[in-house]
Amino acid sequence: MSVSAKDIVYQAVKRGLQKDRWVITHDPLVVEPGKDKVSAYRVLQLEWTI
Repeated sequence: MSVSAKDIVYQAVKRGLQKDRWVITHDPLVVEPGKDKVSAYRVLQLEWTI
């Protein structure tokens, strides 16, 4: 199974934010069916901890 470049970048950004003390509170995968295709995207909801 291959992993897309977007998934690799997404995971790297997520790890970087976590290392900088950001807490990921929501990590949904949003799927929107379109007329000819299905698009999917992720939106991170974050909290910064002290």
